Amino acid sequence: DTQMLAIRQKSTEVDSVEDIRLPLQSGTIFARHYHPAPNKKLPLLVFYHGGGFVVGGLDTHDEVCRILAKYAKVQVLSIDYPLAPEVSPQHLIQSCEDALAWVYQNRRQL
Repeated sequence: DTQMLAIRQKSTEVDSVEDIRLPLQSGTIFARHYHPAPNKKLPLLVFYHGGGFVVGGLDTHDEVCRILAKYAKVQVLSIDYPLAPEVSPQHLIQSCEDALAWVYQNRRQL
């Protein structure tokens, strides 16, 4: 993650960026919500970062999410799922599924 962060350049401007907690059945995880126009209702893209389930997170993929929000004109919710080997593959996948269920249940507040 440190190497990925080191190559980042200046961040793309997005009107609203907010870190939030998702209380899930599989445990609390964090997410980052990007909104290019907070006064508009826009489609929501749920983003699961790359990294082979062992590296990556909210900060390493921040610029990708900013670009998606700004140029695709969508809200982006980046999910900071737990990584292996700290958790089992089953727990990791369950966390991702639970996060998507949380988004569906809370879609009107986003």
